[in-house]
Amino acid sequence: MARQAAPLALAGVPRVDLMPRIERESRARVVLTRRWAVLIGAAAVVTVLVIAGAFGLRVAAEAQLAAEQARTTALLTEIAEYSAVSTAISDAQTLDALRAGARVNDFAWGPLVATITGVLPEGVTLASVVLTPGAPPVGDDPTVEVGARGDLTFTTKNLADQAATVAALLGAEGVLSADAGSLTLSGDTDYTFTATIAFDQSIYTGDPAQDGGN
Repeated sequence: MARQAAPLALAGVPRVDLMPRIERESRARVVLTRRWAVLIGAAAVVTVLVIAGAFGLRVAAEAQLAAEQARTTALLTEIAEYSAVSTAISDAQTLDALRAGARVNDFAWGPLVATITGVLPEGVTLASVVLTPGAPPVGDDPTVEVGARGDLTFTTKNLADQAATVAALLGAEGVLSADAGSLTLSGDTDYTFTATIAFDQSIYTGDPAQDGGN
């Protein structure tokens, strides 16, 4: 007996795609377009986030730079103030040094004139004093160095008073040397004579304000 062929079994109800090809392609394009839109949107969001982050970093960097610049300006201001104070101190020290150097060879005029007039012979009058200060002290003994040198002018009626005056000056305190200068006759009995004198450095006072010392 001949065998019968097995019947063809179908899984479910057969379906037929009746959608036109153009419609399928259009829908595929829509799906693709949506995917690209999502990708572009995501890229835009990432770009915005990167730009925002870079902008935030820039703002923070600018703020830090401004703070550092303000600190630098403050430091420069303080340095300028310290520099002004340092300059003032330096100027004061320089001035003190100059004043100290200027007064090492100062002498008091009042006591010096009193020394001269105190030894003059009777009848002799001191008419003028022209003295130049000597060098600053360099040794330990002020009585051997010249402290002031110059010319003294006297008037008298006695011709012999010039020699007597020079001798008296040689014995005065602080006098290193005394020499007779010129002698002139004014009228019949009035004489004017000069003497060159040198004082030692014991006359130095170190104080320019004392008795009008220079």
